[in-house]
Amino acid sequence: MAPLRNHQFFSLAELNEELSKRLKAYNQRSLRDSQFILVDKPALKPLPIQAYEIAEWKKVRMGMNYHIELNQHYYSIPYRYILISREFSI
Repeated sequence: MAPLRNHQFFSLAELNEELSKRLKAYNQRSLRDSQFILVDKPALKPLPIQAYEIAEWKKVRMGMNYHIELNQHYYSIPYRYILISREFSI
């Protein structure tokens, strides 16, 4: 800490005591925390109740064998969807 550069300490306990005093003062005047309380905190919304689930969407076309390919795996299409459309979103 720059304010201590011209001080001479004769024991580690003496240095720790001075650092402790200055650290408390430094933490009380933290600009970052006051800016957070004034600017950011009022704009925050509450966290959602349900956790976010990662989803991946991809448009696929059904093959002649009534299967779709996703990440090098093949999945069959339920028969009730075969007559509706040959293009799916998964």
